Amino acid sequence: MIIDARYENVRSNERVTNQAVLIVTGISIKDKREIIGLYIANTENETSWSLVFRDLIQRGLHGVRMVVSDDHKGIKAAIARYFQGAQWQRCQRHFMTNARDMVAKKERKALTRDLHSIFDAPSLSHARVRLRRILDQWRPGHEELADWLDDNIEETMAYFHFPPAFRIQIRTTNMLERFNQELRRRSKVIRVFPNPESCLRLMTALAMEQTMEWACQRSYLDMRELEEWDQKAGISTTEKSVIGE
Repeated sequence: MIIDARYENVRSNERVTNQAVLIVTGISIKDKREIIGLYIANTENETSWSLVFRDLIQRGLHGVRMVVSDDHKGIKAAIARYFQGAQWQRCQRHFMTNARDMVAKKERKALTRDLHSIFDAPSLSHARVRLRRILDQWRPGHEELADWLDDNIEETMAYFHFPPAFRIQIRTTNMLERFNQELRRRSKVIRVFPNPESCLRLMTALAMEQTMEWACQRSYLDMRELEEWDQKAGISTTEKSVIGE
């Protein structure tokens, strides 16, 4: 699953408030992408994401292998509670933004290049070797950055436990970016939704349109590669992980 949240202005109880739109996208055993859940909440926290995950499980979601998201404590806590055994992949795009904020503007290009060299490594062992070298290069004069990278970068490397052909697609939340842009374009015209229900209706309609568009496209990931990868690694057969299957 790849999950994200955005905020919309919604009128409620005669006040305009920011309401969280929680979006859950799944890549199913059928090789296709689909938006399997879209919810409106007062805020994005452990409670709201727990309600989302509980609803998805009740609807039949199972076999989740990985959840990709930003570094939100509420998301992480809810994942740990409802998807025990699933890996969590911290979005590399958000991670790199956080890292770049810790250095001077003139140093950001070099840091981005070094982080990409780690993320583009052919294997986890190669990535860790490159990490050690890059930490040694940056530690003089950037002790705080080096310590932060050392403590947190492992959270961005779960994708190495999947086939190489999968890795670019599952290491960030970028897959949702185009859909988020469409939501932003449509909600910008409205500016303020008259109530939460109207916001949910529009967002759900757009989610259905996006899922139908994805269904007509070619396979997003070839799950046969994952099955072969699992067999070589001695992992039991992958469970189906789509709603209602």
